[in-house]
Amino acid sequence: MKLIQLVAALAVPFLLGLASGRAGSAAETVKPTKVLLGVFAHPDDETVCAGTLARAAAGGWEVRVIFATSGDAGEDVSGRKLKGAALGQEREREGTSALVALGVKRPPTYLGFGDGTLAKVQPQVTDRLMKELAGLKADVILTFGPDGFTGHADHIAVGKATAPCPGTACVNLKACTPGHGGYTA
Repeated sequence: MKLIQLVAALAVPFLLGLASGRAGSAAETVKPTKVLLGVFAHPDDETVCAGTLARAAAGGWEVRVIFATSGDAGEDVSGRKLKGAALGQEREREGTSALVALGVKRPPTYLGFGDGTLAKVQPQVTDRLMKELAGLKADVILTFGPDGFTGHADHIAVGKATAPCPGTACVNLKACTPGHGGYTA
């Protein structure tokens, strides 16, 4: 397992053309026609690989993000006691704002599945993601591995749903997270 994590850790900078130690800017090392896609369960999951998303966007990659849910069953940390649809709308705004701050030019796609329900509707999640992925032609997909990164059932479901994407390099999020997969910038 450690070898797989090490290989994955080395894959992220290699796939992005951003291997450390090279002189020059990210713009010089990244081809602008590449597409990096982040596939996540909830708004805020992008924070796990925010640096990778920002660096790819700054380097000319087209960065796209798909969220399977709006995070409507999560906890409101704003103090406003938002719940349900109101919380989901707020988390969508926060997710979109976070991506803008990272330099992602396109707004994210929200698939609209219920937060906490993805494992129960796994076939529908897989079908919908495969339809979304077919039109994007991503070169690299950052998503959850088989353990869901944190063991969260929604994360596991998204990882399973994204796994069958043929012809694309799928990278487990642990590969781009310090302390979780051995990746060092």
